[in-house]
Amino acid sequence: MKLEFRKLRANEDNYELCFGLIYVPLMAAVALLVSRVPGHCLPPCWLHRATGVPCPTCGAYRALTLGCQGRLAEAWLMQPLGVTAVVLAVVYSLYSAVVTMGRLPRLRLRLEHRRERRWLVAGILAAIVGNWIYLVVMGR
Repeated sequence: MKLEFRKLRANEDNYELCFGLIYVPLMAAVALLVSRVPGHCLPPCWLHRATGVPCPTCGAYRALTLGCQGRLAEAWLMQPLGVTAVVLAVVYSLYSAVVTMGRLPRLRLRLEHRRERRWLVAGILAAIVGNWIYLVVMGR
């Protein structure tokens, strides 16, 4: 597995333009929506309602609301993986804006072996399961 900065190759997907710059206005719209829509207007989590066990995303709306209010520590305690994902998305969007407008080399992750991809997927799944266990233990 290698991280490298390099210029875009011919016919290579420009992820920074496609996702990064489009994501900035989308995040602003979501933040505006979250600040305007009260939580009781949202449908309840069907898994939590049926079993009493929270789903892996339970508390994400409440965490987003807390984050929009500037209460980041409380937001992270409410839904650690969701808040981490939002922070990473913001960082990626800023990076995307800089490299796209500056026509700079792009950061690319190169997976050289299949087992690296498996380890990456296993790590992501472990984060999701770990977050879910945290939510169950904390009673979110």
